[in-house]
This record gives sequence, structure tokens and C-alpha cells, in this order.
Amino acid sequence: MIDKLFNPSSVCIVGVSLNDNSKWGNQILNNLLEGGYQGNIYPVNKKGGYINDLVVYKSILDTPSASISKMVVICVPAQFVGSILEECGQTGIKNVIIITAGFGEVGETKLALKNKELIKKYDLNVIGENTFGTISTHNNLNVSLIKPFDKKGGINIYVQSGTLGIVLADRLSKMDTIGLNDLVSMGNMIGLDFSDLITYANNDDNCKVILLYMEDVKEGKAFIQSARNCNKPIVVLKGGRSVTGSKAASSHTGAMAGSDVIYSTAFKQAGIIQVDTINELFMAAEVLSRCKIPKGNRVGILSPGGGSNISCVDFCEKYGLEIPTFSNELQKKIMPFLPPTITSANNPVDTGASFDFNNYHSIIKEIINSGEVDIFITNFVMTDGYITDWENEFVPMYVYGSSPIPIIGSWMGAEGIIRQRFEEHIPMFDEPAQAAQAAKWLTELK
Repeated sequence: MIDKLFNPSSVCIVGVSLNDNSKWGNQILNNLLEGGYQGNIYPVNKKGGYINDLVVYKSILDTPSASISKMVVICVPAQFVGSILEECGQTGIKNVIIITAGFGEVGETKLALKNKELIKKYDLNVIGENTFGTISTHNNLNVSLIKPFDKKGGINIYVQSGTLGIVLADRLSKMDTIGLNDLVSMGNMIGLDFSDLITYANNDDNCKVILLYMEDVKEGKAFIQSARNCNKPIVVLKGGRSVTGSKAASSHTGAMAGSDVIYSTAFKQAGIIQVDTINELFMAAEVLSRCKIPKGNRVGILSPGGGSNISCVDFCEKYGLEIPTFSNELQKKIMPFLPPTITSANNPVDTGASFDFNNYHSIIKEIINSGEVDIFITNFVMTDGYITDWENEFVPMYVYGSSPIPIIGSWMGAEGIIRQRFEEHIPMFDEPAQAAQAAKWLTELK
């Protein structure tokens, strides 16, 4: 029934204020309404009344609708959370988000232990405590402190940091080629953890890639098993990898310290791709959600500039990718499309600065259909004066949409409509090193 945390028939928000719209419960209520949620909404305040033309109930026990498909969002002070969980259990409500902070992350273990006992007693599906909430874009569900946005996509984000989760969601909302499916602020994970959500995402057709920001894992074996069983790419940014960072993570969410080597080894064994920066997290999301899984690690490279080719080759070899020599047959097919001044059609192919876009596309078709490479990288080096013919600015869809292998691009130089047109069809990065790194991530997929 964990799916009802993302697609409930009704949402009960406990802890709305009748006169202070800045309270967390009110922010969540407003976001839920603005996000276009179609289910029933039940604000709860012990005084009762009305808010936003909705009846405010004095207790969860007074709210209507089927309990089994209802979600409860708790925004009351820490000392009252246990009694709300008790009411959920007594009425058969299973799905709960605890926004409230002030538990394990600040050393308050007594209340946290009581909540854990109630979760176990009533078999509750709980996200939190100390969370900013969740978003499920395809269900128009926003029970979080993040303002609604319309951009839907296939990226699931599970984070152990509220502020970082807000930043990640904001950045993803501004990207043109990928968008958000589900976002979960994990909080202290006294109930559901990463393994539960990975298992859920694996069965969600809307999910294409899972992104994690993680500071610790509660149940290591369950986490590894869920990742191994998942057929969606999983990318992790691990916080607290240094000694000082590990101490900061402990004070942030009550995370237990763990060896960086142990975590990195576990990620590798589970088939999880580990990255080092937020930028790499989104680079990986871009290429893994848009490209096919390659059959091997052979890379073909094409560019109108020798320098970009050399850089790309250097980084491909750094990442353990193979740059095969093209067969004589393939080179003979490529040569007619190269300028007369170019004497070699071997990999990587350099068209020279005076290339023609139509010939460039013809070379791409020959390489991607040759069977001699598993991944193709095209490195564009453009200045504003390069492209003046609007007909040549058009990117033929058939070159990319029908490719039997993944195609990755890098674009250096002039920005604008030309790059955007290419980005509609292939992942496009800012330099050859990034394209090579993206190719490496593809080869790490199961």
C-alpha cells in the first residue's frame, strides 16, 4: 500500500492554523490546492472551523472517506506526534508523512522510540520525521514545502536533506529535456527507507531514473538487495564521505557514521552509479533517462575540431572506454563526406572547420550503423559565424531517433536555438570530458 503515499484518495493535514498562513501545515495545504490535486482534502485543527473554503476537522477521527487509501500529513509539535500516530492506527490509516522535526536529529530519542513502536504496532507506512514532504507530479500531489511546478518527467529524487531537495527540484524544473516524477524528503527514516522507495519506483512505469542524496543507510542488506533487484538506473550522491562531513551528517539527520570505502564498494556491488557533485547527478539523469543501454564500451567519435577529439579520447580512455580503429570498409564509406584536405577517416573522425552539416549527418549514419561501435559521441565546436544557412540548422530527426546505439553530444561555443534543436534529440553536454563521462555511466548499467 506504499503507492497510496503517492496517489491517495484523500489527504488529511494535521496542524493547520486558522490565522497564520506561514505555518508548515498551511503551506502544504496551499501547495496541495495550487498543485491541482483531485482527491479530498481534510485540514485538521483541534479548534475546528474553516480555511480556504474547506471544513477544518477537530480530529482525524472526525474526517470522512476510506481510511485505507487516505494519507495523513503531520505538522504538529513533536510531543503530539505519537497521539496522531495512535489515531491513524486505530482508524486503519496506513500512510503517514511526519513533517515535524525535533527527534533523533537533535538527540531526542525518547519520542522517536515511541513513534517507532507505534509504527511497528500498526504497520504504518511512514516518511519522516524531519521531512519537507513529498511530490508526485503525475498524480498532481504536492504535500511538501516546495511550491508547485508543472514540469512532469521520469526522474525520482530521494534525498536525506530538505534544503538540498528543494534545490534539486528547482533545478530540475528549469531543465528542458527531463522532469520530475516523484520527490521524497527522507528525513530521519524512522519508517520507510531508501530500499522501500527503490522497490516502489521499480514498479512505477513513470519512473525512468532514481537519484539519491544519501547520508546513511539504516538497513544495509535490504538496501543492496532492493538496488540489485531494480531495473531502473540508480545514481547516488553520498554526503558525509570525509571525517568532518560524516560528523556533520550525524548532527544533520542523526546519521550513523560509516566508512566511505564501505559505502562505495556496496554501491558498486549493487549496480549503483556513484557521482561526486550535484552537476554530475543531473548529467547522469540526463543521459541515463534518454539513452539506450549499450552492448559494450566501444566509442566512436566525430568532431569538426581535432582538439575536442583529442580531449574526448583522453577522457574516454581514462574512464576505461575503448576507441576502436575503424575498418577499411567503414573508412571508405566515410571519406566521400570529408573535405578534400582531410586524409584520414579513422576514429576519432575530424571533419575540419569547413565541414558541411549534411555531410556531417551522413558520417554519423555510417558510424552508428556500422556495428563497429557501441556508443557514439559527437563534439560540436561552434562560433556565431559558423552557421548561417537556416536549412542547415535543421537537425534531421531520423539520424538520431532511429539510431541503433546511444548518441551523446558535447557543444562548445555559440549558444542558442541551434544547440537547443540538437538537445531535443540527444543529451548534450558542455565539453567532451562530460560526454565521455556520460558514456562511462551508460556502460555501468546492468
